[in-house]
Amino acid sequence: MARPRNDPSREPTAARILRHARAAFSARGFDDASLKDIARAAGVRAPTVLHHYDSKEQLYEAVLRAFYAELTSTLGAALLQATADQPNATQAAFAALASLPEADRDLLVTVVAEVVHSGRGADIIADAVEPLLGLVTPIAAAQLPHLDPAHVRPTVLMAALLVLFAVPSKRTPPALERLRQLVWVEPDAALTLAMQLLTGASSSERIPESHP
Repeated sequence: MARPRNDPSREPTAARILRHARAAFSARGFDDASLKDIARAAGVRAPTVLHHYDSKEQLYEAVLRAFYAELTSTLGAALLQATADQPNATQAAFAALASLPEADRDLLVTVVAEVVHSGRGADIIADAVEPLLGLVTPIAAAQLPHLDPAHVRPTVLMAALLVLFAVPSKRTPPALERLRQLVWVEPDAALTLAMQLLTGASSSERIPESHP
């Protein structure tokens, strides 16, 4: 039996549009994801999408804000869990990055491509990355005292990019995917290498494993 329109358990229209927009941008990228297709998937008409989000760009920005809010929450949970249960909280955060769902990895590829090609979403990403770095940096600085305080953030960011580049995504352009495969003969080693970058350990030194 269909729910009445005023049923409070119904997903709000704006949220439903946002959910389907996220799936579309993740699967097809910004240019190939059409408002018409997003509207159809959400069960509304295109003018309804524009009633809630003034433009495709505004809808994309709303997707980015929601995505990075979730990512911050995910990494924060990993850090809090690690702080309580194990010494290597930084590794726990990188492990959470490496295990992102496929759709989230695909969305990250879209995000990077849009920033590189057009700068689209750059301000939102900068605002979103700040709290992410704010979560990781103090813990990394405490756990990695050999790092110059001024170098903690860039080193953490480089290590995170190292991990993300190792993770496959169907949205990765063919040429970049070929490069990824050339670089990552053993993608599973990305987390270990990222931690070696942070700790300054050599490849012969074993990095302590983190356990959930």
